[in-house]
Amino acid sequence: MPDYSKIKPLKVTVITDIHYYSKLLGTEGEAYMKNEGRKQTLARETEEVIREAWDLICDDAEAQTVLIHGDITSNGDFASHDEVLVLLRELQARGKRIILSFSTHDYRQLTDDKLYAQSYDGDTVTQIPCYMQNDIVGRFDEFGRGDAISRCPTTFSYTAQLSDGIRLLVLDDDMWGTVGCGYLLEHLTWIKEQTEDAKAHNQFIFAMAHHPILPPHPLYSIMGKKNDIVLNYREVFQYFSDAGLNVFFTGHAHIHDISYDYSASGNIFYDISTAALIGYPPAMRTATIDPTNDVIHVATHIIQGCRYLDTEGLTLPLFIRRNFFGMIEDFIESGASGDIARFAQIADGMSIREHTIKKVKIFVKPVFKYLSKLTVKKIARWTKKETKLKKSEYADIAEARVVPFVIDIVTRMYAGDPNYGPDTAYYKIAMALVSVIDSIIRCLPIDFNKITGFSCLSEIVDPMIYNKGICDDHADIIVDNEKAAKIFPKIEAYTPPYTSKKGPKIIVVLVLTAIIFSPILVPAALILGIVLGLKKLFKPKKKKNTGMDNSR
Repeated sequence: MPDYSKIKPLKVTVITDIHYYSKLLGTEGEAYMKNEGRKQTLARETEEVIREAWDLICDDAEAQTVLIHGDITSNGDFASHDEVLVLLRELQARGKRIILSFSTHDYRQLTDDKLYAQSYDGDTVTQIPCYMQNDIVGRFDEFGRGDAISRCPTTFSYTAQLSDGIRLLVLDDDMWGTVGCGYLLEHLTWIKEQTEDAKAHNQFIFAMAHHPILPPHPLYSIMGKKNDIVLNYREVFQYFSDAGLNVFFTGHAHIHDISYDYSASGNIFYDISTAALIGYPPAMRTATIDPTNDVIHVATHIIQGCRYLDTEGLTLPLFIRRNFFGMIEDFIESGASGDIARFAQIADGMSIREHTIKKVKIFVKPVFKYLSKLTVKKIARWTKKETKLKKSEYADIAEARVVPFVIDIVTRMYAGDPNYGPDTAYYKIAMALVSVIDSIIRCLPIDFNKITGFSCLSEIVDPMIYNKGICDDHADIIVDNEKAAKIFPKIEAYTPPYTSKKGPKIIVVLVLTAIIFSPILVPAALILGIVLGLKKLFKPKKKKNTGMDNSR
């Protein structure tokens, strides 16, 4: 066993996903708003927020080292790279040591769909050159990799000596030439060798990487793309924890979360995900690493104001929240009012294409009007048999609309620590409604577990409403397995809070409804199918984009 008794605690600042966007790429117009202006992150305001973060970091004299793990630029274009390099050097000149890695947004790989970045002028989108993966080698070496004590021969990964007794593995988990993210065999072997070498020399070692290893919430592991979470993450986290590397700081998801799990051998593993610095919420962490006491004290710092930016009287978190979640509210309101043009415009910014909206526009107004007026009281009546709630137990929220509650749940998916506890009426009513949906799913000839990896929908939704695990904002990460096991229980098989039996009845009603209306629906479906088939048959083919020269 390594001896950590003489290692002094070290405090570091942790930030990720700064996504620097050069104003030279365009900051106004329809094209900019469509592609950059309606996201969970800022674009044209990134320089101002980063400068505010630098000031706050420099106010903390105790934390002299800053860890930045991935997505330094918005999309790898030359201008953003040049400008963010100046910002990084400014922070370094103010006395901070920067340990940095880069990732998917900082360059393009040959396996990517787009081998270019974009600029915007009015309603015009122009393809512009960007860095390719091989071009970026050595570009940021002055921020950690240049004085690394070891470099991985097959990736950008390296080992940094943070202090006497504390090492950091800076891991590049973009698998070169391979679709997805994760760790190939040669990379895993190097990581294990570095971990063993650290322990042999009584050095505490932890890691930072860009992509999550443990999903920050269940929905992420289902809806995330191949490059959103490391491949075979269940096997990977066990490999690392059993090797003695059990603390990872990650990003990419823009979600503020601390998750843990145990390997089959009983070794704990932590994934500490930090929200994007220029997203909602604009978050930084500090971590005080204290190997002598087997703990890492993690704290969260939200940037509340920005002296370099006009936030229109709002705090910075509310300014960013309005940027993205205000769009969702506008989406629902425009649908409910029947403003299809506005509805389609917003939908396009959410990757829902106009032709899709046209196909369902007849349903948009009635569906969204119903949703916008739907109240907690109505759902409470639907789920009375499951919850056994009396009217007096939800009287204070009976007239509350459901949509703001759903938006708040989505907000907290990013901000962390959803706090509708099991004793609240919101939790009981929401989970009872999900149990009804589960009862319908059980009647269908599908294997829900095989499709999603979870036993039921309740298992997915539950942690989105209430965090039963480690606090996402502030936590003591216990790195010793025996001590951790006494504080953090092992993940047991999920038991839903409610079990509904309404599924068969609902299925019968739906089948009878379909039979009753089938004389109308069948001909309508046939006509619609013929029309769509003819459109597809005679639709002119679009010319394929042949790409462009990426030379600077």
